[in-house]
Amino acid sequence: MGSTIRRWDIVERELLKVGITPSHPSRFVEVGVFKGQFSSHMMSRFPLMEFYGVDPFKSFDQITYRCRRSAAWSQKDWDDVFEKVSHIFSGFGKRAHLIRNTSKKGSVQTPNVIDGVF
Repeated sequence: MGSTIRRWDIVERELLKVGITPSHPSRFVEVGVFKGQFSSHMMSRFPLMEFYGVDPFKSFDQITYRCRRSAAWSQKDWDDVFEKVSHIFSGFGKRAHLIRNTSKKGSVQTPNVIDGVF
């Protein structure tokens, strides 16, 4: 049985192809952090990566936000996820920035110059 390829493995491979290596300072934004798995992996593999995670961690109704996950979770569920992700980000020090906001509002809280968006 073959091994599972995760999205972060694919992204890591593509970053290496364009010259962004673990020893290369870089700045990235992830829109839609959810539980922070992708964020954590990328910051672990790229120790000089400055990382901005943007997510509202908010319950929306299905009409506003067509995602079953969001509609099924209470705001308390999202607050709990935010606390766990905040803890993950705190382990990466000053290079990890968690922005609790929508992508539109959160975009003004990220740097003007970045290397990419996930």
